[in-house]
Amino acid sequence: MKIQTHEDIQKHLSMEQFIRLEASRVTRVLPPEATPDNIQGQVDAYVNHGRWIAECPHGCGEAYVTSKQDPLFWCAGCRNTLNGGRWYLVAFPKALARIERALEKRLARTNMNWTPGETSQALEAENKAHGVI
Repeated sequence: MKIQTHEDIQKHLSMEQFIRLEASRVTRVLPPEATPDNIQGQVDAYVNHGRWIAECPHGCGEAYVTSKQDPLFWCAGCRNTLNGGRWYLVAFPKALARIERALEKRLARTNMNWTPGETSQALEAENKAHGVI
């Protein structure tokens, strides 16, 4: 089973388009255009139930299935006010392919989870401990 990204779920909207739509629905305040001048800082992607997720770093609880192709994050909840309203880049791990391979061996999405700092070797050890080949 493939680890899902934004493009697997939202086939017709880029990440920026989706967030603009979500912001208009939630707060009616649109983010600035995602130009280099309006992007600052990063948030780390993680895997939850077989989906790559980016979550608001300010603790407001907003999170979106994220995109490897369009790795942007803007929170419709807090409007990234602590980042001057600018977008964040979403950072994916260097070992992304190995992490995905280890997780994709698991049969249930509920068991496909990874957090930054966890190694692909640790995922493989979990797989082995639970009889996942």
